Amino acid sequence: MEIETTAEPVVDTVVEPTETPTEATATETPVEASTEATPTTPESEWKASFKYKVKDSEHDMPDWVHPLVKDADTEKEMKTLFSRGHGIEDIKTERQTLRDELTEVRDSKESIDQSLNTLSEYVQKGDMKSFFEALQIPKDLVMKYAVEELKYSEMSPEQRSKIDNDRQVNQQLQELQYQNQTLQQQSEQARVSQKQFELSNAISRPEVATTAQTFDARNGAGAFQREVVNQGVLAFHTEGVELTTDQAVGKVLGLLGALTPADPAVATPNVVPGQATTAKPVIPNMQSGGGSPVRSVPRSLEDLRKLADGMGVRP
Repeated sequence: MEIETTAEPVVDTVVEPTETPTEATATETPVEASTEATPTTPESEWKASFKYKVKDSEHDMPDWVHPLVKDADTEKEMKTLFSRGHGIEDIKTERQTLRDELTEVRDSKESIDQSLNTLSEYVQKGDMKSFFEALQIPKDLVMKYAVEELKYSEMSPEQRSKIDNDRQVNQQLQELQYQNQTLQQQSEQARVSQKQFELSNAISRPEVATTAQTFDARNGAGAFQREVVNQGVLAFHTEGVELTTDQAVGKVLGLLGALTPADPAVATPNVVPGQATTAKPVIPNMQSGGGSPVRSVPRSLEDLRKLADGMGVRP
């Protein structure tokens, strides 16, 4: 008995893609915008400034510019524009100064070149008289040099060698002296610059600045600094001591009676209740006569010397 099997045809089934919940949500429901927005600076908080700087000076913009400045960007552009425009005059002045200096140097160089060419022509022609006269060399020196060279030519090789060595040593000594002089000048300039830097820092300290500004207001700009220098000079000539910058400043403050309570030397002691306080010694007035007990402010080196004489300081 045969069993017949019939194969049923296989039907290709295409699986239709189904939308995922995520896609459906994305397409059907729009994403709500975040309610947490980045805070922005309100325009009302910006305040226009109509000042601009050129080097270390501050200037005001003209009134007709004020209505044009409506935001921070415009303000920045206007400041840049006016700063550059204002600085052009300074640049022109500096440029003209450089041109004048260059012209002066160029004229000087041309004059030197012409003089050298003239001297070279004298030598080439053998006109030594004009050569020496142009250099303003006295005839006696020329004759002395000629005699020494004549003697040199008649010497033995050993004697010539000794003279040559002596001349070379003298030339090296002159070069060393020149180098030493140059180094001393550079060292002195560096020392002066360092002293000026220390003095500026000392005067800018809060405990000194107020007194210095008041003194300058009464006696002219830089008066306090000059008094500090005078104190250093006075101490050097009368006592043979080179004061430090702080010591010189302290002396001027002492002369002006401007030592602050913050200074440890004059700090106010803590007074215990019931304890008797000892009166501090008072520096007597050095002025003669019945004038005011207020100490006069020294205004010159001569005044400082007189004050030092009155205090018993002798050179």
